Amino acid sequence: MPEEQNDDHSPESEAIEELRLALQENRAVDSERLEAVIKNKEINVCDYGLILTDCSMPFMDGYECTKCIRLLLEYSGITTLKDQPRIVAVTGHFEPEFQMKAIQSGMEKVFPKPMTQ
Repeated sequence: MPEEQNDDHSPESEAIEELRLALQENRAVDSERLEAVIKNKEINVCDYGLILTDCSMPFMDGYECTKCIRLLLEYSGITTLKDQPRIVAVTGHFEPEFQMKAIQSGMEKVFPKPMTQ
């Protein structure tokens, strides 16, 4: 089934699309532009139930990424954890200090990699 095309070329939709692509491609985001969009746009539903992240990514590590996602959701009015996606780390850093850092950043669980059965 082909993806639905979005013909909205407003600055808000372009900034949101930029964020989506940046997160997919693991690259830096124009945070000032994104913050302006968040302040002017009301979003009250999150379409994701689970987000997997690595803790050691370039540009923005998984800890910072998780904090940004949680902040974005809070700014958008999605304040309760039951309405937010679960964010889980999949990382090679399984020492207790890294697990604590993950939990403190807003992740709910930490899985070691490589994962085995």
